Amino acid sequence: MSLPFQWPADYAPAIQPPVPLPERSLWFVFRGAELLVAAAPAAAALPHCNHPNTLGMMPQRIQYLGVLGEHHCFSAELAVDAVAPQGWVWQGLRALFGALDEARFALAGRALQIVDWDRTHQYCGACGRETVARTDERSRECPGCGLVAYPRLAPAVMGLVRRGQELLLARSPRFPEGMYSALAGFVEPGETLEQCLEREVYEEVGIRVCKARYFASQPWPFPHSLMIAFFADYHSGEIRVDGTEIEDARWFDARNLEDLPRLPARISIARRLIDAAAGLRRFCHDSINRAGLTILGDLFHEFDGGGVTGTVVLAESHLAVHTWPELQSVTLDVYVCNYTQDNSAKARQVVTDLMELFRPEEHVQHDVPRDKRLMYEALNGDYGFFLRSSKLIESSKTRFQDLEIHETPQFGKLFRLDGCFMTSEREEFVYHETLTHPALTAHPSPKRVLVIGGGDGGAAEEALKHPSIEQLVMVELDGKVVEIAKEHFGTIHRGVFDNPKLKLLIEDGLKYLAETREKFDYIALDLPDPIGPATALYEETFFRDCKRALAAGGVLTLHMGSPWSRPDRVKMLYGRLAKMFKIARPYTMFIPLYGCLWSMCACSDSTDVAAVNSGEIDIRIGNRGLSHLQYYNGAAHQALFALPNFVRELTVDAVPKPRLVATKKRAAGGVK
Repeated sequence: MSLPFQWPADYAPAIQPPVPLPERSLWFVFRGAELLVAAAPAAAALPHCNHPNTLGMMPQRIQYLGVLGEHHCFSAELAVDAVAPQGWVWQGLRALFGALDEARFALAGRALQIVDWDRTHQYCGACGRETVARTDERSRECPGCGLVAYPRLAPAVMGLVRRGQELLLARSPRFPEGMYSALAGFVEPGETLEQCLEREVYEEVGIRVCKARYFASQPWPFPHSLMIAFFADYHSGEIRVDGTEIEDARWFDARNLEDLPRLPARISIARRLIDAAAGLRRFCHDSINRAGLTILGDLFHEFDGGGVTGTVVLAESHLAVHTWPELQSVTLDVYVCNYTQDNSAKARQVVTDLMELFRPEEHVQHDVPRDKRLMYEALNGDYGFFLRSSKLIESSKTRFQDLEIHETPQFGKLFRLDGCFMTSEREEFVYHETLTHPALTAHPSPKRVLVIGGGDGGAAEEALKHPSIEQLVMVELDGKVVEIAKEHFGTIHRGVFDNPKLKLLIEDGLKYLAETREKFDYIALDLPDPIGPATALYEETFFRDCKRALAAGGVLTLHMGSPWSRPDRVKMLYGRLAKMFKIARPYTMFIPLYGCLWSMCACSDSTDVAAVNSGEIDIRIGNRGLSHLQYYNGAAHQALFALPNFVRELTVDAVPKPRLVATKKRAAGGVK
C-alpha cells in the first residue's frame, strides 16, 4: 500500500549537492510549515530554478535533499514574515494534498521534517555550542563535546479496535467538530509497538485489547512522526474515557453507514485504516453515488483474518471487490451496461476512487469495452448526440483530465477529453482550418505565432503552412495530450512536432501569457470549453494578456461554442471580446464532430479579417502555396462571416454601439 508522504520510487536521497549547482533544481521553500507554490489555477507547482534568490528571496538555511527523477532537490527556510513573490503563495501541506503531484508532495513532507530539524538543532543540547553539519551523513555535530544530533523521528502507534461488526472510534478535544478517529499514542522507552497499543487504548478509554495485527505505516511530518497502524480485537472492559486526551468514545456499527460519524481526511493513515476495516462498504456506496450510478442492494462479508468480499448490485450491472490482507492483494470488478447511455466514464470514476483508496504499488487493469458501443455527449441539459465506437484504443487519467482514444466507423480515430469529443482523423480539418487560416491569410506577413492548447498539433500544422512564419510557440498544459497525438494522430499533426519552427512548452498557458513579454502576429486559443479550471482562460484578465501579447496588426482567434445549444455562452464571450478589442468578428461553421453549428471570433485592434475579399484570399492562398486545404478558400472565407440573423442578435447586435456626438468647429478670428 502506498500512502501520502511515502518516499517516491524514483527518489535517491543524498547529503552533498553537486558542484557547481545545477542551473535548474526543484526547491521546497518553507516559511514555518508553509510551502511556496505557484498561484496557478490548474495545479500547484514548485520553484524550478538555480536558487531562491532568483525569485528575490534570501533563505536563512538550505539543505540538499537528493535527486527526484532527473531533478536535483533542495529545501530552504525563510523568515517567518517572508512575503511570497508575485505569482506565488504560501500553502500548508494538508491543503496541497491532491494539488501537488504525489512524488513532490511526498518529498515536501520529508523536506519539512529536515527543515524543522535543522532549525532546532543549530546549537548543542548538551553544552550549547553551535553545531556543524556533517558531510558524510544527515546529522549535526558539536565541535566541543562531540554530541551528534540526527533528524528526529517519534514513532506513534494507531489502533482500530473491533468488536464483532462494531468499531471503537474516539474523539479528541483537538478534533474538528463531530469528527471521530482511531486511537493513537507515542511509543515510550522500553515498549514494543504491541505493548504501546495495549497501553494507549487502556489508558485513554479503559478497554483491553488482543490480537494486534499490523496494517501499514506512514511518515507524518507534523512535525516528525512515524505512524504505525494496527487492527486489534476487543478483549474486555467498558468504555471509560480519560477526559484529557479523549473526550468521547463509542462503538459504531460498521453495517449502518448512516451512523458512522465524520471521519479523518484521506491524507491520513487513520482514514485508510477505518476504510479498510469498516468503511469499504461505505466507500463503495459513496463512490457509486458520486459517479451517478444506481444502487439496488449489496452484500459484504468480513472474514476472521480481516479479508472482505462484497458485491453491490447496480441498475446498470454490479461492483465486486475482494481483499486478501495476508497477501496484500485486492481484486475489483466494475461492470456497467450502456444500453440507453454510455456509463463507461462513471464506471471508470468508481475504479479510480477505489484505486486511490488502496493505492497499490503495482496493479494490472483491464478495460473490456463492448464493441460498437454508443458514446453520448450532451450539448446542453436537453440536447445531445451519439457516436458509435467500434474499439476503445486507450483510456487513461492525467493530473488534469480523463483521456480516451476510440476507433469509430464514422470518423476514424477519435479523441475525447473528460467525456467530450475533441478531434478526429476524418473531420479535424473543419475546425483547424477555420480556426487558423482566416486570420493568418488576412495578415499580410505573419512571422510569429502562439498557440495556447492545441496539443493534438492540428492548429500548429495548419498555421505552419504559411511560409512567412519564422516561429510558432505552442503552450500545452497536459503533456500526455502531446504524447497521445504523436502516437495515434499522425494524420492530424502530420509531423509538426518535428518541425524546427515549432517551440513546444508543457506549462500553464495562463501563466505563460501573464509573464511573457514576447509579441506575436497571431494567437490561437485552441482550448476546451470554459468549464472548471479552463474557465480562467475565457476571463477578461486572460483576454487582456492576449491583447498585450499581440504585435501591431496582430489577430487573436478562438472558439466560442455553439450559438444553437449554448447561446448564453456565445453572447457572454463575444461581449467580453468586443469590450476588449476594437474589432471582434464572429463567424460560424458546422463542425461534424461537435454535432451542431459552431462559432469562432477573430479579434484585433487594427486588422479586420472579414474585410479581405474572396479574390484577395485566393491570390494569397496561391502565392503562399497553401496546400491540402479541404475546407478553406476565398469563397469559404466570405461565407464564414455571413452570419445568420439569430447569431447576429447574440453577437454584433447585442453589443451597444458607440454614440456619435455632433460638434461645431469655431475658427478663431472670424469665419473664412
